[in-house]
Amino acid sequence: MSVTLTQEQRAAIEARGQIIVPASAGSGKTTVLIERLMRHILDDQIPLSSILAMTYTDAAANEMKKRLAKQLQSRLQEADDEQTRAYIRKQLSLLPDANISTIHSFCLSIVKKYYYVTDLTPKQVETILDPSLLAIYEQEACEEVLHE
Repeated sequence: MSVTLTQEQRAAIEARGQIIVPASAGSGKTTVLIERLMRHILDDQIPLSSILAMTYTDAAANEMKKRLAKQLQSRLQEADDEQTRAYIRKQLSLLPDANISTIHSFCLSIVKKYYYVTDLTPKQVETILDPSLLAIYEQEACEEVLHE
């Protein structure tokens, strides 16, 4: 990678386990996350299907997928053995369905998948709330929490 990283960015990339990367816009969060993902995928051989990466916006999630695809393509070109190339191609094929999304999208996917555990019907799960109704529910939830 040709980008110059700060000491904090390097530490975040090299950290083991789950991490949260809080930083302001334009500070290199996506670069750090892509490098972490690449290390997990290639060095640790963790398949993309076993990774969850969350962002705040759909645009950021799409950018992460785009950059990850670019990095994987680059490593595919550099790979010198067929086993590595096959593994990287497999990861590229998993990318469109990878759990790289907003927390809202990820939670919605869980609710849709396991709706039968709740009192919801498949039809209710497929319907996204109207923004005005959502605002009412959010207000009621906040009031209930504050009341307790």
